[in-house]
Amino acid sequence: MVQNRIRLVGVVISLSILTVLITLSRIQVQQSPAYRQVAEEKRRSTWTVRPRRGTIYDRNGVVLARDVTRFDVDFIPATAQEGPGGTDAAIDWLARATGTPRAELDRRIADIHEGIDKAYRKEIRWLANRDLLAPDSSRARARQEVRLLERLLRKPYPLVRDLSPDVRDRVHTAQIPGLRITPRPQRVYPHGPLAAHVLGYQGQVTTEETYRRRGIEDFFRAKLEPVVGERKFEQLARSTLFRSASYGMAGVELYYDEQLRGYHGVEVRRGARNGPETVYDIAPTAGADLYLTLDVRLQQAAEDALAKTGKPGAIVALDPRNGEVLALASWPTFNPNDRTSLVGGENAPTLCRAIAGTYPAGSTIKPVGAIAALQELPDFAKMHFDCGHETKIGGTYMHCMGTHNSLEVTEALKRSCNIFFYKTGIALKQAENDLDVWLRKFGVDSPTGIDLPGEKDGTLPEARFLGEVANHAIGQAFTTTPLRMATIFSALANGGLQVTPHLRRDAQTPAPRPIGISADSLAAVRAGLYQAANVRGGTSFRAISRAGLDAFNVHGKTGSAETGRAGEKTHSWYVCFADGPDQQICMAIVVERAGLGGAVAAPIAKGLLQTYFGVE
Repeated sequence: MVQNRIRLVGVVISLSILTVLITLSRIQVQQSPAYRQVAEEKRRSTWTVRPRRGTIYDRNGVVLARDVTRFDVDFIPATAQEGPGGTDAAIDWLARATGTPRAELDRRIADIHEGIDKAYRKEIRWLANRDLLAPDSSRARARQEVRLLERLLRKPYPLVRDLSPDVRDRVHTAQIPGLRITPRPQRVYPHGPLAAHVLGYQGQVTTEETYRRRGIEDFFRAKLEPVVGERKFEQLARSTLFRSASYGMAGVELYYDEQLRGYHGVEVRRGARNGPETVYDIAPTAGADLYLTLDVRLQQAAEDALAKTGKPGAIVALDPRNGEVLALASWPTFNPNDRTSLVGGENAPTLCRAIAGTYPAGSTIKPVGAIAALQELPDFAKMHFDCGHETKIGGTYMHCMGTHNSLEVTEALKRSCNIFFYKTGIALKQAENDLDVWLRKFGVDSPTGIDLPGEKDGTLPEARFLGEVANHAIGQAFTTTPLRMATIFSALANGGLQVTPHLRRDAQTPAPRPIGISADSLAAVRAGLYQAANVRGGTSFRAISRAGLDAFNVHGKTGSAETGRAGEKTHSWYVCFADGPDQQICMAIVVERAGLGGAVAAPIAKGLLQTYFGVE
């Protein structure tokens, strides 16, 4: 009996041992790959390596934006705590080495821990929403939370930025646990605020929508998921790892961001006895350089001229043959090197008035009315209208800024007679030829398609009554942008072709589109614009004549657009074109609430034309 019991116990023990051996065998043989993968994941760290962003040049090779390498101190909380003396010793040493007050470093570390806490809570929510969390108070749940927190505590976080070379070398040589030197590209704009509205600036991709829209996750997925596995990649995607670099947020930095930013490198490191070793590495690919059509010399002159007025405004200069943007200036402006200067402020310094400022065009639109009448009304070129300083339209007396005799279209453009163009607009309406049709042909209320984000449409409400028609004929009661006015006058300069303005030199733009203007109509309008600038009595004669520009055939039109507010000065406009032996230029200038176009905007144009053509 006893022997039977001994045998039974022996069998039970043998079976237990056999069960343990089978289990161990299954773990070691069958499940070892899975466990090995888990262990490997714990030992691996993944890094992205930011590429050099493409350099931006003007048309002559002047650098407008480039990357330089700065060196930062990153803080790794877990590693610092494990070092001799813990975090306090590491931070004390860093304060002495960099000259940064200890209180400031403590504040930054508190911010880092606050960010870690937010990231931890976000990850827990994500796991909970997908039923991936173990039950509360279980060992599995505790292990999950510990692993997550450990991963966050072993990430590097920027602590001190832009070290001097000697401080960088000191930190690197000391090898203080938890402190690591990290090279980071920094975007620099060598000319400060020059062309800031064109160049734009960089910033962090923070919102999920922007992150997805730019395809950043998809880009990394193609590189990383085959290496680290789907589960690890999803962990990385939920972190801020892929969003740690800067991306274009405005201007050409945003419009051409994908080409400029290049391709990130990826490095996967594995812990080893003698320090981390790289198990997977793809070097970053530098972004493509970008050559713009801007002429820095003309751009600087334009911004200086606007600054001298002390008033908001914009200047656009195009090559009327192909739409290349020679200058695009907006005032006030900002310095993209100093992000604090991007915060609103009086007169909205970040607003690019050249493409997003909408204004009544004033008398600068009169050439379009002249083209419409010359195209639609028989013998309009020979018609004369009396001025008399005022006329009654729909029960309201409407006035001219001067008093003129009987005028035909060329003389009316030269002198900018309001009464003539009131009557022209009404004559078109009565002949069932709508002036607004021609305004739309020239695109006053539509975007030009320039390669910049943020371009605004103009507005062109229907002119139902004769008074509204008359207002449209002198550039009131609708709005357009300075850039659009530059394309309108480019069409008058190039033989009637609508060009697409662009900033990238090798941009693939639509072919210039014929608007449908006869040579005779263009000749009549051009004659009036030439006389306005070069013949005594012309509205810009005082500004343009005797400026050394006789050889460049300046054609121009002033404008003084009412703001709609009683007592305010008018917006001062001047739009013109000119040509030399191998150069052509078209410019639109507006200065807000500055007065007459001939007194403010036209003298600015004179100075810019002298700069462009090299006239002393």
